[in-house]
Amino acid sequence: MESLGLRIPGSGALAAMLVRGVVAVSAACFTLLAPLAAAEPRLVKDINTQPAGSGVELGGVLGDQLFFFSAYDKTARVTWVSDSTREGTMPLRERLGQADSWEGGELVALGERFFLPAFDLAHGWELWVSDLTPEGTVLFKDIVPGPAGSTPHFLTPVGDRLFFSVWYPERGRELWVSDGTPEQTVRLTDNDAAKGPSDSQRLTAVGDRLFFSAKDTEHGLEPWISDGTPEGTRLLKDINPGTGDSTPYEFTVLRDQVFFAATGGLNGDRELWVSDGTPEGTARTGFTTGETPKLVSAFRLPGGG
Repeated sequence: MESLGLRIPGSGALAAMLVRGVVAVSAACFTLLAPLAAAEPRLVKDINTQPAGSGVELGGVLGDQLFFFSAYDKTARVTWVSDSTREGTMPLRERLGQADSWEGGELVALGERFFLPAFDLAHGWELWVSDLTPEGTVLFKDIVPGPAGSTPHFLTPVGDRLFFSVWYPERGRELWVSDGTPEQTVRLTDNDAAKGPSDSQRLTAVGDRLFFSAKDTEHGLEPWISDGTPEGTRLLKDINPGTGDSTPYEFTVLRDQVFFAATGGLNGDRELWVSDGTPEGTARTGFTTGETPKLVSAFRLPGGG
């Protein structure tokens, strides 16, 4: 059995994940990898040879062969892929044979394919799909036709669906969902309507549902939830009643619940909240500080009850 807990960080700058029996560790400036039984980690690649390092942020696993992460080279933060060898650690754009400014740093798996925001002159920033080969990397859907693009962001798989937000200059960010086909890639929120929310951000998968923050004229910026249908996309709770914002963020999953920070008290303090996806099951935990609680991740304790 495994126990679950929450980590509220101090000043450490470590993150780790398991890749094919190898622990990938981001140690502030570079990526270390070590087999579970190894005594010493090893440096895979010195991405930025300057003293400041590359600021690695671990992303996730691509099948059972690769993991991906973002890092600064000498000019910008880009997505990298690695098979745990020096030779097989390279920028994603290099693996796909694309131009320097092509990809936007997000890459998520849905089924046997990978989705990412990418740029070309004809379409601007749009959603692309890839099998991680040059010939299998193509525009998935031209959501906002023309060179302005839709700037998809917060790509979040939930089961067999992909949620993401799209930018409209006149309306802000709106929530979209896809079943993996262009035909069934549709908008879930539309703030052209009187009750529709905008500014859909901080997308977080919890089981078969999506938690996110959004804003409407009646409630302000509050937590929302979606089951992937327009009718199932709704305000979760008006934590700061009326048009004021509770500004929920740092959504952190623990089993089938989500913890997050929000402003709901009369004194304006940030508080730690927990939700099971229902209004009545969304409540304060009792943890209140004058500063924002910083939740990094849920963690598992092997051997626990």
